[in-house]
Amino acid sequence: MIERNCKPSKITNPRKSFLSYIELAYLLLGTFVKCYAFYLLTGLENYSFSISLATVCVLFMIYILFLFLTKKNPSTILIGIYFSLSILIFIDVLYFSYFSNLPGVRKLTLLKYLVGVTDSVGALFNYKQLFYLVDLPLIVIYLIFLRRRIAEMAKISKERIFKLAKCLLSALCSVFIMITSVSIAAQGGYYQALQNELLYYHTQDVFSLLLPNTDDNATDLVQYLKDDNDEASELKYHGLAKGRNLINIQVEALQDFVIGAYYNGQELTPNLNALIKENSLYFDNYYWVVGGGGTSDAEFAVNNSLYAPDQEAAYDKFTELDYYGLPFLLKDNGYSGAYVFHGYIESFWNRDKAYPYQGYDEYIGKSHFEEKDIIGMGISDREFFKQSMSYLTSYQEPFYAFMITLSSHHPFTMPNEYRLLTLEEKHEETLFGDYLQSVYYVDMVLGEFIEDLKKSGLYDRSVITIYGDHYALNTQNDDGFMSEFLGVPYNREEIFNIPLIVHIPGSGVTETIHTTGGHLDYEPTILNLLGISNNKAVMFGQDLINHNKGVIYMQNHMSIGSFIDDSVVAVNTGTGLKVYDKFTMRELNASLYQEKSDLAKKTIADSQYILNNNLIRVNNWS
Repeated sequence: MIERNCKPSKITNPRKSFLSYIELAYLLLGTFVKCYAFYLLTGLENYSFSISLATVCVLFMIYILFLFLTKKNPSTILIGIYFSLSILIFIDVLYFSYFSNLPGVRKLTLLKYLVGVTDSVGALFNYKQLFYLVDLPLIVIYLIFLRRRIAEMAKISKERIFKLAKCLLSALCSVFIMITSVSIAAQGGYYQALQNELLYYHTQDVFSLLLPNTDDNATDLVQYLKDDNDEASELKYHGLAKGRNLINIQVEALQDFVIGAYYNGQELTPNLNALIKENSLYFDNYYWVVGGGGTSDAEFAVNNSLYAPDQEAAYDKFTELDYYGLPFLLKDNGYSGAYVFHGYIESFWNRDKAYPYQGYDEYIGKSHFEEKDIIGMGISDREFFKQSMSYLTSYQEPFYAFMITLSSHHPFTMPNEYRLLTLEEKHEETLFGDYLQSVYYVDMVLGEFIEDLKKSGLYDRSVITIYGDHYALNTQNDDGFMSEFLGVPYNREEIFNIPLIVHIPGSGVTETIHTTGGHLDYEPTILNLLGISNNKAVMFGQDLINHNKGVIYMQNHMSIGSFIDDSVVAVNTGTGLKVYDKFTMRELNASLYQEKSDLAKKTIADSQYILNNNLIRVNNWS
């Protein structure tokens, strides 16, 4: 009888299969393609190939490491990393499509606010962004149903595995060194660009949170005191609005390009245009500056003349400091009180806790309004202004009223009865078209509010200021319609440009002021008009009426070190400084502006130092 060998056949380990290298090749190629597309999107087109290759090299080194250190199939580990990296890129792309920069771990504190803006978050999704995730379900199907079967057909010895690994590693390193050398020789700035490589950026970001801050150095605080009292008699328009109520209206997503503009013969902002033409100062080179807190940081900058933290909300991080902004300052100069109005949830952006420390005596929030005529996130601006009138007429004069609108919030969806503009078919159901509809509506209800102020008698005894909190449309979400509408390329200067209108009924003063400024300049400018001096606290802005030159330092949507002044737009790209003529967008010699870029970084660092150490008020310096 012949004895047969009944030894069970071994199941092939994918680690010893040629399939392991097919998987490796796919994962490295997939990583390269996704990173290449991502770096193109984020403005690193000159270095996208070499930086993508750097990411691939890092993953391959991880593969080699696990090949030697573990008996597990390193491809399986690499697949896990590939999944994580794909999801990370998708989140980065989603964030970048709205904010034009990359998220950091400090911004995780802002995730709790996403629940309140679900419509806006949903509007950020684009089917093209699924490119970064589309292969992940297929990989899962492959791992569950196909991998083991295919592995049986592709056996390979361990010796050949190491030989192939060495060859592939050598080839990758050689190509990487060659491309890197060419990049450095051709363009320079490669090492700076490498700091935006995905793995490096997010790893460095995590470590920056864990390591102590070594840049929090003492600064000369006196330079930020803006006491012009001794020169008051020489200041233009000083005290022009003295003793008047201040009604300050922050309009959601109001950009400057709509002022004076027409769409197919339809005037977009007829009421704002009418205000500008009579008894108003109009600042047409005014720019928004916010940190991680968006709208709430615009409030913070306007009322305190301070820079908010770039990755966190000021009302969250610096809730309980000894502030001395407009609410406190006006009350110390005869104002009966300071009141803030907003039609949304009181706790959003931590406003309910922060406002008392800002100096407000009462917060008229969502719970104070009768909820009817809802648009988007809450009560319509029409109802907001109408219902606020009963509060305004009850206050002892003079008072400070700070009013924050809501209806023109991204994604700008208006009910049919308020879609009053006649749009071209191609602009229907687009962010561009919806934004124009929302602006037209807001302008209409602002006109109604002005009429209500006149009927109440408050109009002639008040100064009314109107400005935008931040942009509405960026180059990622305008579908190219903005450039078509403007007749010129839609650029960063336009994205940051918002209007500031200071309307002083009966003043006889009508002027357009071209000096470059921004949110931080609001407080010192309005104090001059009210005839009030501030020698008790720091202010980082300047009175735009009495300065012929201006500059605003950016900290979000453009990296710190970027700035806009009266003649140039300077962008810290991560690979170096790029400077453009403000009017022609012709690129200029960046080296001539490096000193001002360094000053931008220092100024924002000084503001953070003051906030970190609670040094806003002079009496806290000792």
